[in-house]
Amino acid sequence: MPPRTAPPPPECRPAHLPGPSSGSSPPPCASTTRSTNPSPERLIATLPHRSPRRTRRSHPDPPRPGRGELLRQPARKHRQTHQQRTRAPSRGPPPALCDIVALLMTRRALLLGSLCLSLLHAADPPLASPESVGVSSPRLKRIDAWLESLVASKQAAGFVSLVARRGKLIHHSATGTRGMSLTDPMPKDALFDLASMTKPITVTAALMLLEEGRITLHEPVSKHIPEFKDIRVETAPGTLAPPARPIQVRDLFTHTSGVFTRRSRSQIYELPTLEAFVLELARGPLPVQPGSTWLYGSSHDVLGHLVQKVSGQPLDRFIQDRILSPLHMRDTWYWPPDSTASRRALLVVRGKDDPTGESRQPLSAVRAKTYIGGASGLYSTAA
Repeated sequence: MPPRTAPPPPECRPAHLPGPSSGSSPPPCASTTRSTNPSPERLIATLPHRSPRRTRRSHPDPPRPGRGELLRQPARKHRQTHQQRTRAPSRGPPPALCDIVALLMTRRALLLGSLCLSLLHAADPPLASPESVGVSSPRLKRIDAWLESLVASKQAAGFVSLVARRGKLIHHSATGTRGMSLTDPMPKDALFDLASMTKPITVTAALMLLEEGRITLHEPVSKHIPEFKDIRVETAPGTLAPPARPIQVRDLFTHTSGVFTRRSRSQIYELPTLEAFVLELARGPLPVQPGSTWLYGSSHDVLGHLVQKVSGQPLDRFIQDRILSPLHMRDTWYWPPDSTASRRALLVVRGKDDPTGESRQPLSAVRAKTYIGGASGLYSTAA
């Protein structure tokens, strides 16, 4: 008896091509693989989908212009195409993608971290086993030993330390006292002057306005604070000239606005309001050209006032309504109530050649309660 042979495959057409408009047309190919004797596995792999309307295809449809085509391009080319689409000639060059991503990541990281800490504080959960989240208990205990050695050697007054991993609190302790001149122990819920860590909160507020389209990175600051329109740059001692370009909103984010003050923090806090300080800054002059030099100055105070102007709310109210309250951060204030006096840690400084001691600028004593800063001023706890 002669051996059986597979029948020749019928004439077919590729599944992605339409058949002729009239007359009979060959059925779609089950597979585009050129094989006269496909294996059973290949036949199984190319069987139609359960739905009679759809057929599994071995190759994708041609890319759709504007969508699929972009997805198949390299990342760099995609960025270039996206910038060409969104570029607005009237607003200057588009912001670098990495800059925007960095700013948005700053906001999201801040919100996520704040949310974790606020939940820990709100629920005050018991400590979980460090080993349950992959942490060594003996190594974790080194934190307290190290901090206690710093307190014993008078390098610091006290600390509050907290470690959480995978949503579980595994370490929370307090060491030392609230101040170098005090004897009462540091509480776990001590309030610390956040100082420049107020800046990320102000940046978060501004990024909310950016995402809502109420500000843009490349627009001039003078659009919202007109007093900056006539600011000058000191190009040489006693010589003032117009800036090469206006101060832009992005310059406030990146400390490149050139805005600078020689006032000490205590002198700044003697001013009645943030607006009064910013208007003083707007009188200039700038020591450097806008956008040319990184200068750690008062850019975030100007950014905080810009948030006030654009939102129509005082900065502290905007931060409270849009950031602190949604995250249940009940222990974060510009002005902690008097009932928290026993929890406030005194500001301690340590100079290069000076002994550790209380700050020479007792900020709590000199600042007027009407002043709300964009660069500093918030108080908060470790959890």
